Amino acid sequence: MLVSEFLLMAAVSIAVIHSLAPDHYLPVSAIGRSRRWSLRKTMMFSFAAASIHVSSSAIMGFAASVGVNMIGFAEAVEAHSPIVLVSFGLAYAIVSHFRPHRHVHAASLTTLLLILGLSPCVPLVPLMLSADGFYEMLAVASAFSAATIFTILLLTYLSYRAYRPPGIAEREDVVSGLIIALTGVAVWILEMAAGLVDRRARNTGSLSPVS
Repeated sequence: MLVSEFLLMAAVSIAVIHSLAPDHYLPVSAIGRSRRWSLRKTMMFSFAAASIHVSSSAIMGFAASVGVNMIGFAEAVEAHSPIVLVSFGLAYAIVSHFRPHRHVHAASLTTLLLILGLSPCVPLVPLMLSADGFYEMLAVASAFSAATIFTILLLTYLSYRAYRPPGIAEREDVVSGLIIALTGVAVWILEMAAGLVDRRARNTGSLSPVS
């Protein structure tokens, strides 16, 4: 019982911390504001992206439980997602600059949805593999999914309320594209910093004397 409760708490903690990354909600609120979406439509788009995100994470965990190792692929996707987000944001801003007052093509929104959604949370996998049986694994995945979706929706709501477009109609999409690109840069810097701290910790551990 204690192991099960620990896994559930760990899943919720990882979900909340992981969802704080700005690439999970800022692009959605920026697009929603620039396209003058209602709060309801923005939240629905955010819910769709979050649902794809938790589904891909859970699928990776279940696949690992039957011997299919997708961690390398997932880590590669996660590592390159900031670059993809920067590329999308810059392309969105450039197109919006030369083609103002045009509705965003459905393909652009689908692309953004997939960029945000198809980047699984790798730390969920060892938690699911530590579960005792299918139902406990399902409980861990469900707790992670619920906490992730709730956190992303809350942050989308708060950022949507806080963000105010520049007020120049033909430049709002340009600004939103740049915000998405800067979000990707911020996430890339955070990941680089986290990797540097991790490498230093490992080096320090390897150099410590053995008693």
